[in-house]
Amino acid sequence: LLIGNDWKKKGLSCLLEAVGRLRSPQLRVLVAGTDSQTPYQSMIRRLGLLAQVSFLPPRSDVEFYYAAADAYVGPSLEDAFSLPPAEAMACGLPVVTTRMAGVSEIIHHEVDGLILENPTDAELLSRWLGRLSTDPGWCRQLGDAAAQTPKQYTWARNAERTLEVFEQ
Repeated sequence: LLIGNDWKKKGLSCLLEAVGRLRSPQLRVLVAGTDSQTPYQSMIRRLGLLAQVSFLPPRSDVEFYYAAADAYVGPSLEDAFSLPPAEAMACGLPVVTTRMAGVSEIIHHEVDGLILENPTDAELLSRWLGRLSTDPGWCRQLGDAAAQTPKQYTWARNAERTLEVFEQ
């Protein structure tokens, strides 16, 4: 699953390339947002992913998409924070993001998520996706740990930290 707009910055090309390398017909890529599919259609055809990629409209009940997914993959080239990975974590999904996404600051690599240092490393992303799709224990372990991480970031904690900054 990849949710958001500006699919170029979200790393959709890298995700498609990684899935294409796996040549695994059971993998599906769900992409939700309002960007144009047109720039990606030739890549999808070239990689033989026509039956595996679905472009979905945005929904106000975005948890519907998280419930349909086994993992959230956002190999962002640039993203100030990137809320969808944090939401996916709260839903208990394993998350793959990059060091270029601000959300990587709350993720502990290989504990509650996976962080690509190079957002264009389709080879490493492909290996991770392959393992997530064939190792349900590892997938579940990452997802269970991921679900705990966002619980630390409450409104009360935010207020306390803000107060600490003002007091300093």
